[in-house]
Amino acid sequence: MQGTQQHGCQLKSLPQILESSYLFRIEDFNMLTRRTKCRLCESGQLVLSVELPLTTIADHYRATGEKQMPLYPLDIYRCEACGHIQLLDILPPAVLFDAEFTYMPSKNPALIEHFKMYADLVANLLDAHSASVCLDIGSNDGLFLQTLKARFGSEILGIDPAHAPAEHARSQGVETWEEFFSDDSVRRIKDRFKKIDVISANNVFAHNDDLISFATNVASLMHDGSVFSFEFSYLVDVVEKGLIGTVFHEHVSTHSLLSLIPFLNRCGLDLVDIKRIDTQGGAAIGFAKLLSAKAPISESVAKLLLLERKLGLDTDRGINIFRDRIMADKIKVAELLKPYADVTVGGFGAARSANLLVDFFELGPILNFIIDDSPQKCGKWLNAFEVPILPNSSLVEKNPKVMVCLAWIHTEKITARLKETLGTSIKVIQLYPEIKLV
Repeated sequence: MQGTQQHGCQLKSLPQILESSYLFRIEDFNMLTRRTKCRLCESGQLVLSVELPLTTIADHYRATGEKQMPLYPLDIYRCEACGHIQLLDILPPAVLFDAEFTYMPSKNPALIEHFKMYADLVANLLDAHSASVCLDIGSNDGLFLQTLKARFGSEILGIDPAHAPAEHARSQGVETWEEFFSDDSVRRIKDRFKKIDVISANNVFAHNDDLISFATNVASLMHDGSVFSFEFSYLVDVVEKGLIGTVFHEHVSTHSLLSLIPFLNRCGLDLVDIKRIDTQGGAAIGFAKLLSAKAPISESVAKLLLLERKLGLDTDRGINIFRDRIMADKIKVAELLKPYADVTVGGFGAARSANLLVDFFELGPILNFIIDDSPQKCGKWLNAFEVPILPNSSLVEKNPKVMVCLAWIHTEKITARLKETLGTSIKVIQLYPEIKLV
């Protein structure tokens, strides 16, 4: 079932979810863990805020001859006690970060410059503007650690469970432990380094289901001069821009400062600075120190808290704005596609968000193919539809009349590329920053 629902809707039970999915097998159902308490404050006051379609895991596409993969819930809940926005139906991390997880930031030139800026921000918060040891949790292919090493001359260590990125990092000389950050990791880090000067966890604060243990373990590795930095999808941007493309099964949290600051304090940390950035449609970098350091707090923190209250993030008004925006966007996409029912329609980008975008906007029966440059994805199929993923070299041969930009982050570049390749008559449906036909 798709659509809006009234505030205060009860949590859907897992049997209800099972009954609503024709692809949900009982063995897949048993993989799910249902949270009953808020990830940040442990309150049981959780309400369903946004109901989304059951969807294939991000970056998972069906190989020829494979059976259809299961669909899993992506419904969004709000904690009425602290306001935290979160998913409650949790898949095992080993499933989410398996061999299909191939995202690597070093493939994106813009992120290389982003990380240089990021390293400068970290330096400004270090007492001596230097760091001897840097730890990156969820280090991916090691790009940020390489940037920190170039900036500070530090000894560096990465922790990441995904094999392909971790293997690439090691090939670049970045020591990487291929595992999840855990109590055992912390013990071995303490045995080796005692304390860490810079700890980073970029987007991991969105991925981790047990944030209380995670943040407490981070604090235990810090001294009063340490900096803990973490980049996260920012709820203000998600609400204001209707960023449905940031919703994945591994993104179990979408943070606001209103809920995040009290949580960090309970774990012995204090948010001392915050920097809004434009990656992934809108995000933020938080900088925390130990509470015991009694570090001064930047004015930017108070300014964003005020903005969050104005947007209604201290009530259910904020998440309702997001819900209503994406439902209106869905109607717009359907209206734009109506005149093209009998022509060839393609999608561009088997991106991480593509599975949800296809399911939410109901594009599966409409698309004839998807174009993607990744050799790991070409030759595969959308999970529940007979929609092939083809290389860019197939674009001219297919000669579509309409292309839907699924890799929404790169909308401008993709639109220009399509116009150059297929001519100015090609129609492109853009999903970001607004729904429109160009």
